[in-house]
Amino acid sequence: MSQSISQSIQDIRSMVNEQKKLSEDILKLMEQSEVHNSPLTKNKTKRKKDVAYYLNKIEKLTSTSDECAEVKYNLFPIRDERAYLFYKMQLAAFWTSDELDFFKDLQDFNNFTPFERRVISLIHSFFSIADGYVSDLYAKRIMYDCESKEEEFFIMIQCTIENIHNETYSLIDAGLNPDDDARLAIRLELEATVIGEKTKWMNRWMSDSSSRPMRLLANVCMEGLFFQSSFAIIFRFRPTGKIQNIIFANEQISKDEGIHTKFSIDRYNILRERGVILPSLEDVIALIREAVEIEKRFARYVLGEGEIDEETGEVIYEHGLNPELLETYIEILANNIMIRLGYDPIYDSQPSSLPGWLRDIASEIKSNFYEIGVGSYSQLNVTKAVDWKSRIEQKKEVSTAQYDDPESVQF
Repeated sequence: MSQSISQSIQDIRSMVNEQKKLSEDILKLMEQSEVHNSPLTKNKTKRKKDVAYYLNKIEKLTSTSDECAEVKYNLFPIRDERAYLFYKMQLAAFWTSDELDFFKDLQDFNNFTPFERRVISLIHSFFSIADGYVSDLYAKRIMYDCESKEEEFFIMIQCTIENIHNETYSLIDAGLNPDDDARLAIRLELEATVIGEKTKWMNRWMSDSSSRPMRLLANVCMEGLFFQSSFAIIFRFRPTGKIQNIIFANEQISKDEGIHTKFSIDRYNILRERGVILPSLEDVIALIREAVEIEKRFARYVLGEGEIDEETGEVIYEHGLNPELLETYIEILANNIMIRLGYDPIYDSQPSSLPGWLRDIASEIKSNFYEIGVGSYSQLNVTKAVDWKSRIEQKKEVSTAQYDDPESVQF
């Protein structure tokens, strides 16, 4: 390195350290000040958050002796290999809805029973709102938690994928409910009930007042629980051979959510490895249980009250879509999440208690934690992509057997 470049780097470090000290002094004055109407303490909470945010950014620039601003903006060498792998996994799974013709499913939908139309319509009205909300949440909040360039790469591609989900579900919703007033009425009904409950919960746990571990846990629940009963209901229509474009789109989206859930679990487990103080087990269980109960209420709302069999007096549901079965299914998914987070299961529910079709869906969702490609939409070879050294040094391809068998990857 030339002397001039070396001196420039030293100057940058000196400037950054001076700014860091100034910010720390400002924050200290804010903490000590008791004059609430002074210019310094006016809107003190916001000012403290702003200064703390920039302190965090400055800390990243000065965390090691070789990470000046110039070096930090160059991606290579990869520093956060796990986030980089997830980024490549999501790229490999990239897809769009452009080739799907949802209008073809409209005839199937119109021939459905009132129950079938109700559940399909409600679910996709919910999805059309929820994925837009998630995309907005990631852009405005989650991005600020990123601790590496590689993590930022993943979150940005996830935002793009969430936008694709939002567009896809909005297309389906508009196709199934072409009347604007009818579509608006369904959305208002959902927002006043089950969607409102989910968004309030997400806002509460994803706010600045929550710790980063709690925000990660909330994100796991958001991606890994809040959409899952809806996917299960949609996939129940596979044997009918109907609404094939809608089912295919949901299969792609379900696999994306598996990647997103696994990423948040991985980030949480990294904090544990670093020795970061995590929430108490009681707090973790309470948060998971809250999310499970919200998702159970959503499933019951969508499936309705069922019909009374005149001969037996039993309540029956078309396609065997019994809310109690969905509740058991949700508890099993929650147990899987707890295990991935490094905790014991909290529910007694077992997959063996589910009917075959729902047990198959549970296994499929579980496998999405590991699956790299997404059917015919696999856009690149992940094994080659993560071996970035071979790509820039023109070396022989290095064996990366752990990526050929995703279940062998220990996160």
